[in-house]
Amino acid sequence: MKLKSKTLEMQLLYETKAEESLLSSLENFRHFLNNNNLIPAGPKLQYSNFHKYLNKIVLLITALNALLSTMLTSVASTKLSPVTSVLTYPLSELNEALSVSLKSDASIVPSD
Repeated sequence: MKLKSKTLEMQLLYETKAEESLLSSLENFRHFLNNNNLIPAGPKLQYSNFHKYLNKIVLLITALNALLSTMLTSVASTKLSPVTSVLTYPLSELNEALSVSLKSDASIVPSD
């Protein structure tokens, strides 16, 4: 039950885009899994994979947002106004698409 509540908490943090809290919860979850000897090997592997892939997704989204922000700033500071507007629009659209959270996929949540 404790594992299910922790995964649900992380899903909620992901959906609400609380990246710092999610990264902290992921780290706590990793320690919990590593230090808990009462979890059978099968479920432990499933929950470890859940942690690993969710962590990768969060780090990837964070890196993409930082890169996109840098690109938008760079393009906005360009003195070529026709080129700037042509480049800024697709970058803004991409930024908006990234800011929309991905729908959670129930298949990534380990089952007991």
